[in-house]
Amino acid sequence: MGGNALNFQTRRVESSAEFRTLVGEVLHTLTRELGWHAAAVRWYHTKESFGDMDILVDSDTIDPNWVDVVLEKFRPKDHFKNGPYLSFDYKDVQVDLILAPAKEFEFSYYYFAWNDLGNFVGRTAHRLGFKFGHDGLWYVLRDPKDYSRVIKEILVTQSFDTAVNFLGYRGEPFKFGFDTPEDIYRFVTTSPYFDPRQFLLVNRSYTARVRDKKRKMYTGMLEFIRQNYPEIPENCEPLPIDRGEHLTRAFNDFPEFKERYNSTMNEFHLECKFKEKFNGKFVGKLFGIQGKELGECMAQMRQTIERYDLRQFIIDLDERQAKEFFILIAE
Repeated sequence: MGGNALNFQTRRVESSAEFRTLVGEVLHTLTRELGWHAAAVRWYHTKESFGDMDILVDSDTIDPNWVDVVLEKFRPKDHFKNGPYLSFDYKDVQVDLILAPAKEFEFSYYYFAWNDLGNFVGRTAHRLGFKFGHDGLWYVLRDPKDYSRVIKEILVTQSFDTAVNFLGYRGEPFKFGFDTPEDIYRFVTTSPYFDPRQFLLVNRSYTARVRDKKRKMYTGMLEFIRQNYPEIPENCEPLPIDRGEHLTRAFNDFPEFKERYNSTMNEFHLECKFKEKFNGKFVGKLFGIQGKELGECMAQMRQTIERYDLRQFIIDLDERQAKEFFILIAE
């Protein structure tokens, strides 16, 4: 997915015809010879220079020793594996295999397509309080007392068309594609929830800024914003938005998401009440311990509590009863 992951300099392919031929050869090996379900990640139609080849592979169709199988078939000079990604060289061109389970394959296929479009749409999702990733649309549940702390990411939908529609985009362009980077940039602005300020580097995290500065498509998007939104200074914050409104909209559009949200919130509130009784300060004072000894003691007690599902029982205890019970289970 961009960048040279190998220990030698692979070559760029400066012809779409040659690149398509190479893609066809790699896919033939993966699908016809190995019997795997795989597809090439698509690029904008007029692209003529290619640094690497991204291939999405259904992880439910591969061999258990899939890395060894790939190395045996392609005989690369070098390879590098990082989680669900495997990079290797084929005819001196870097190939990146990206694994996705069957239930996520279609979403991943469209998310990774058209260069950085999935990342761009993700900026709009982030503005609404959601996460748009290769595995679906998720709601980012944050601690109301500490907004920087993420409690959990809750699945909204793994239907790609439904997800992009919720974010204000039409699904058809993801299928038919785009001729130029400018077509991609223009499409990103079509959502009523789009805010160009979201893309400004000043509004990105440090890690994202370092990464995005190196991506040609992202710097191109910034230039597009400068040209088409000249009234926006480069150091302004995003426009405020009522994220609660879009959470309610998600409840209405995705009833199963609402159930998952409610279940997560019930668990969160239960855990908060439980920690009012079971916490390091209370247990440390009770037993006169701290540091590593306290951590080990609490871990052992927590195992007992979870084994017998005792959190609600502990919540209902008064302070004296809680002390007696903790002494009992710590023995």
